[in-house]
Amino acid sequence: MKPKRKIYWDTTCWLAWLNDERFWPANVITGIQDVVYEVETGDAVLFTSAITRGEIFWGKLNLDQKNMWSKLMRRSNVTEISADPRVTDRLSQIREYHSARGQRIFTPDATHLATAILYRADEFQTMDGLGASGSKRGLLKLNGNVGGYKLMVVHPYPRQMPPSQAVSIRGPLFNGQPQ
Repeated sequence: MKPKRKIYWDTTCWLAWLNDERFWPANVITGIQDVVYEVETGDAVLFTSAITRGEIFWGKLNLDQKNMWSKLMRRSNVTEISADPRVTDRLSQIREYHSARGQRIFTPDATHLATAILYRADEFQTMDGLGASGSKRGLLKLNGNVGGYKLMVVHPYPRQMPPSQAVSIRGPLFNGQPQ
């Protein structure tokens, strides 16, 4: 049995899904749909920080959107994680690391990133920094190095078309030992 993908969604992904945002590139929309499908079929674990609730304006959601959230959050493979002292310590480290390099990471973003790192996300999905030109800005530019920790930061993508950073031809053939 292959291991389930552990996917972290920041608030941008939740909002795109809840609001049925159609202005994103088609591959991003398909990626969001694919994650929901994988969660519904039990092929993926989806998690987020509890601060996502604080970033979503609940008064602007209609009853159907609130029900969508509730139904997905009730699944056993979807988790909302509170920011405990381990998360807050890590988010502080992330902010300090990037500040020393002239990069500003805001506390909510650092909370998302710290949670994903501590709870061992296979990938952190966001649209923060996704532009029409394909340039890497926002959180997407942190792919591979978040506060000195290795974390794949990508926008949602179709299951059949993973981004290059999610694909590897390396495998356990030699298990790191020369023969």
